[in-house]
This record gives sequence, structure tokens and C-alpha cells, in this order.
Amino acid sequence: MAKALKTALLLAALTATTAAGAELTAADVLKSAPSLIVNTLSTTKVADLIEYARAGMLSHAEKNAAGAEARILALDSIHAELQTGPGRVLAFELLPVKNDTVIAVIETITSQMADSRMTIYSRDWTPLPRLWKEPAASAWGKLDEVPVVMARYSYSPSTRTLTLTNTSEERDRMKPALTYTWTAKGFRPAKK
Repeated sequence: MAKALKTALLLAALTATTAAGAELTAADVLKSAPSLIVNTLSTTKVADLIEYARAGMLSHAEKNAAGAEARILALDSIHAELQTGPGRVLAFELLPVKNDTVIAVIETITSQMADSRMTIYSRDWTPLPRLWKEPAASAWGKLDEVPVVMARYSYSPSTRTLTLTNTSEERDRMKPALTYTWTAKGFRPAKK
């Protein structure tokens, strides 16, 4: 009996340790992001920025490889925003899936007409294209000619809603925004 109880307690402790170790945070994601994503920032500089952000010093900047300033704009357990230099911001969003978490990376090129793209990755940074597909130009409305569509993406974890706000030059002839809801099968158009 005592041996069975000891075994049960050991298994419970191992399960709790494994579950706790499996918890993924936005800081973990930033630290592990491949150089292809963070571009001109070394892992050391990203780690330094995280430590300053955790200390409440979001204004701290590090120089990227091109000599421009990079900084963390926001950091909590499920969301991080990293400005890699002037004109480029990366938002890292942790999204729940069955017994796991995936990572959405929204890259926004900031200019007069901001433009974003999103890629969803597994924990080991394998792209998961089945979870998100960029909307076709026709999703923005029926036009005589195919427009060049530019949109700023923003994700709200509380509502699990992704909003694509139209920033195109011809936006007055198109829908102002598209919304999607996060589901276990990826982002799906929001029901009206």
C-alpha cells in the first residue's frame, strides 16, 4: 500500500513538473525566435531587451546589426511586440490549440499605409499554413479591377479576434476591415 501511494505521488509530481515545463510564454518565444524572423537582432540582444522589459523599462533600446534601435514595445505572458528597427514591428501571439500552444507572428511594416502579414508556427518554429491563409483581394469587396490591398493586423486575445484594417490607397472603395476568430482549426471569418 505504501509503495503504491509513493508511486502515485511520484507520478503526480512528474506530471505537474512536465505540465509546468510545457507552459510557453511570450518571453520564451522571443528568446527562441529564429534569426530569419527577428532579422538583425542577435539572441543576446533579444535576451537583454526581455530583461529590461521585465524590469518595466520598455524605453530601453539595443542596436540591431544595421545600427538602428530595437526595443520591446509590449510583453506579457501571451503577447510580445518587438520593434526590430524603424518601420518594422513584430507581434508574437500565443494561441491555444488542442493540448498545446502555437505562435502567430504578425509582421507589420509601418509607414503611411501600414501593411501586415501573419504566419503561424509550432513551438519548434515549423510553419503551420493550414491555420491561416491571407484573404484574397475579392474578400475586400467586388471591384472592377483587382486592387493592391494593404492591411494592418491586430489580435485581441480576450475575444480571440484578428482584425485586418484596410490601409490601401483605394480603401474608400473596399471594406474597411475584415475580422477572423481563432478556433481549434485556425482563424476563420467571424460570424456577423
